[in-house]
Amino acid sequence: MHRESLASQEYAPQGLHPEASAAAQRSADYAASLRRIRILLADDHKIMRQGLMALLGCEPDLEVVGEAADGQASVEMTLSIRPDVVVMDVGMPVLNGVEATRIITSEIPGIRVIGLSMYDEASRATAMIDAGAAAYLNKAGPSEELISTIRFLGRKP
Repeated sequence: MHRESLASQEYAPQGLHPEASAAAQRSADYAASLRRIRILLADDHKIMRQGLMALLGCEPDLEVVGEAADGQASVEMTLSIRPDVVVMDVGMPVLNGVEATRIITSEIPGIRVIGLSMYDEASRATAMIDAGAAAYLNKAGPSEELISTIRFLGRKP
């Protein structure tokens, strides 16, 4: 056999051309280099948290690392877990989302909070942004908007 033939057989997986093997390796290296964005979900409705977990769980670069059912729990979990992004319902018991966001962003500068509400009132959005949220989305909006916002904010240094 020629020296080139032996080299190709040594490095290429069975049945793959050496160039295809190299492309597959580059793709695998790229996928492995993606840092997963760690997310905490804070919503008082269990079905909403479960739906968001199912939605985000399908994304290879997103990882739900915790759930909180009230504002106080979201503060405690965020301080403990240190996620990249917190998806925060505005209206929650014990401590509302605005106050929880204010505490979280003052304790962890640079953390990204996305306010999420079923209400489209400008005053709610303003309150969340003033409390330190990086974004405010309506629950009636498309899921792709939430996913792209998480990715955009979660990749910022």
